[in-house]
Amino acid sequence: MLAAVAVFANLGCSNSSGEHPVPGRPGSPAKKYPLSPDDPEARLPVDPADFVAHDVPATLVPPFSKTPDGPLVSRDLAVPGGVLPASDVPLVAPAPIGTAGQGGAPGSHPPLTSQLEHPARQPPSPDLSDLSDLSDLSAGHLAAAEGKTVGTVQQPYSIQKDTVDWKSRHATKLFITFPSQGRVCSGTLIGTKTVITNAHCIYDSAFGGWAQSMLVVPGLDGTYMPFGQANAAKLYVADTDWNENNDYGIVILDRHVGHPSMAGYLGYAWMSDSQWNNRWVEYYGYPTAVEGGLRQSYTEGFVPCVYDLRVYHEGDSTPGSSGSGILPWTSTYSGHVVAVNRGVGTWWDCTWSGMGVATRITEQRFNFISSVRDNPSVPYVSGNESSWGWHEGYPTAPVGMVSPAPGKFDMYIRGLDNNVWMQRYSSAGWSPSSATWTTIGGPAGGVIGRVTAVKRFDEQVDIFARQKTGMPSEEPTPVCTKARYGDSSWWPGPTTWACWADFKTTAWPAATSTDANRLHVFAVGSDGKVWEKAWTSAAGWLAPIDLGGNTKDPVTVVSRSQFRWDAFIRDATTGQICTKSRNGGAFWPGETQWFCMGTGSAIAGPPTAVTSGVNALDVVGVTQSGQVLRMWWRGGAWQGPMLLGGAFSSGGNVAATVAAVSRSPNQLDFFASDLATGGIFLKAFDGTTWWPNQSGGWASLGGDGIDASAVSFAPNRLDVVTRSRLDKAVRHRHWQNIWW
Repeated sequence: MLAAVAVFANLGCSNSSGEHPVPGRPGSPAKKYPLSPDDPEARLPVDPADFVAHDVPATLVPPFSKTPDGPLVSRDLAVPGGVLPASDVPLVAPAPIGTAGQGGAPGSHPPLTSQLEHPARQPPSPDLSDLSDLSDLSAGHLAAAEGKTVGTVQQPYSIQKDTVDWKSRHATKLFITFPSQGRVCSGTLIGTKTVITNAHCIYDSAFGGWAQSMLVVPGLDGTYMPFGQANAAKLYVADTDWNENNDYGIVILDRHVGHPSMAGYLGYAWMSDSQWNNRWVEYYGYPTAVEGGLRQSYTEGFVPCVYDLRVYHEGDSTPGSSGSGILPWTSTYSGHVVAVNRGVGTWWDCTWSGMGVATRITEQRFNFISSVRDNPSVPYVSGNESSWGWHEGYPTAPVGMVSPAPGKFDMYIRGLDNNVWMQRYSSAGWSPSSATWTTIGGPAGGVIGRVTAVKRFDEQVDIFARQKTGMPSEEPTPVCTKARYGDSSWWPGPTTWACWADFKTTAWPAATSTDANRLHVFAVGSDGKVWEKAWTSAAGWLAPIDLGGNTKDPVTVVSRSQFRWDAFIRDATTGQICTKSRNGGAFWPGETQWFCMGTGSAIAGPPTAVTSGVNALDVVGVTQSGQVLRMWWRGGAWQGPMLLGGAFSSGGNVAATVAAVSRSPNQLDFFASDLATGGIFLKAFDGTTWWPNQSGGWASLGGDGIDASAVSFAPNRLDVVTRSRLDKAVRHRHWQNIWW
């Protein structure tokens, strides 16, 4: 017995229009890092002479003045081919002890999650089969420069330092283009795609405002880039009117140079005043005094003065070292950035003027940084990735799947350009290929959330998505649609969509077809009510109707017979699974009433429904304890709950989901992802017997997937896709009597 799932979703490739490769691995074999010095991708692509170091003037700041310490101000930064949307930057809850963990330390395989890589760059990708420590790999090329004293820097505690150990690999050189000139700074990787630096390296009114572009190079050694390069995609500053108290900012990159198999990343933390007392610190940066700023410098120094928002230290702060992450000499916070070096400062409480000054990470700032940093909180656990086919794509929600006809299925994802992209499988293979996608456009502003696709009859697919507008994501936005018939006929056009101003949703839409000439689409309003918009071939699209209800999660809906649909929601107050049915014009239990299945049906996230026959309905969800809960109807009354076991919840605000599909009458296949340890798991039911069992463990499909979507186009065929925990790329397996 085996398993599958029918779930529809959207997201993640990119590009302009037409058929085009999505971001991902080039055709060449996977690279090893550090890159060979002879690799063309390891050579600095800019002329350093075009960028100059800026010496930020020293200022006198009262010791206890408070500058606004509010949320970070942001700007999307154009990079070659597009922009990383703000909505694609996930949130991560701050660690309770005030630290966020590091990655890439010797012998460690830290938690990580990845964002979408940028489409046009096609950067070299890490060798995912080898996450071993890099300290011994780079030593042969870089050790020769280790320990050379640099006499031209400000303080005696600075040495030229190349990237031979796990801390110094995370120091980055920033080549920044402002409207009026180029500038260089330093920074530190604190995520696979996150760099912390100074605000004045990101926004400076004296140079025209926001940086227009930024090239980020970790571990730069002359013109050699051991770990490649990245472009900035989004910028954050604490305040555009910065000074010593608030001169910090965050850069989100367009690729994962901080992956542990590449440069890795450090943690960050906030320390109390007492923890700062009599503290020595160190940092790694690129002052121009060290071979023109092209080689790294290691600096250490004592901290004699600590204030609420800044610290003073003895270390080198000459131009070019701005933005270096300050690391304390303490086992508690070893490898964690606790302040950001700014430049030379002056304060009368310290024993001499011209000291280095750094903007301090406070508890509140720690939370702001955590809210925008790329999220490494979900652990990567190695598995049998080789058994999953690689499809690029990098979606940020489960993949939308539908079978338009026997022997075929489509996948729909949202690209970095916020448009929808698709890939089709048939007996002829993948179209346009297993690693390329075709854009089908999007409404003005693009789409947000998950794309839903439904088959009305063979080769007729109707697609629905939520429009992305300038409104906050919790505000309702219009539902949009388009339709495809055959391989090339589109309504309203190949890349155009139709949107409804009178039909808005706060969650991704759900849809079903109850007849070749009928469609039903469901949305969730800001008041928690469910709304339906129906289409018939005779009347066209009808006005939305209020179905009542109380939910914040997406609706799930199935059709088990002609003209009949059954919808399911999770009640926002009780967590119970609730349902209603419509048969033509008749509603049960009423047009605005829902039947809730009791406290025993409470789940933590949205439900998933599946039908395996005219009188066979099943709905499942994941409980707070992580088990899969099942309710079922075989005529007469709803039954359950039945616990199917599992451990599919990671706790906190993350709610696991289950995907479900029926490939033949009475046959059910369920898929879920273990959010705590990784991988896709399955359980199946043939109407009588559970496999591998009813309430115990689930069978593993391996891999490192974070969710599952599936479809079946024949009784002995299942196709399952997932998003890789490592980098969110689409991966695929199929079952045809055995798993392939």
